[in-house]
Amino acid sequence: MLTKIRLENFRNWQKLDLDLSNINILFGTNSSGKTSILDALLLLKQTATGFDRYQPINLGGGDATDLVDLGSYGDLVFKHDETQQIGIALEWLPRERVMAIPRKKKGAKVDLITYSVQWATINGNARIVNLAYSARTRSSVPLSLDLYWDGVLCYNYQFYYT
Repeated sequence: MLTKIRLENFRNWQKLDLDLSNINILFGTNSSGKTSILDALLLLKQTATGFDRYQPINLGGGDATDLVDLGSYGDLVFKHDETQQIGIALEWLPRERVMAIPRKKKGAKVDLITYSVQWATINGNARIVNLAYSARTRSSVPLSLDLYWDGVLCYNYQFYYT
């Protein structure tokens, strides 16, 4: 179950930290950013399921199967300031307890998983500047997988306990 969404410089939201529960109802005036919250989720799905693995963000508009058309990076970023990074972070509870077994330690059950991604424009092209997964266990031993994107390939990944 999705428990939290965070947006940074995403459309109407400079910063949003929204706790979620089983049922969520969004109220607000027209153009206040309600749809932007849903668009962030659709953007992540559209990018993850896209066919072009060299495309770090799929803003849509090029394929009939696109879930959302968000225009350009300048259309997506808060106040159209292309010098700013766009960020989306999610927290969720796994449907089933996930078992993680670190080296030289006993296994731990994962209770909460987080995912975050940040994009920026570099030389006029949108690029991933940070992508991270992490997990929290009942014993409060954080597990993390950090991936860094150089614009073409993922590299320098690590899975660690801290």
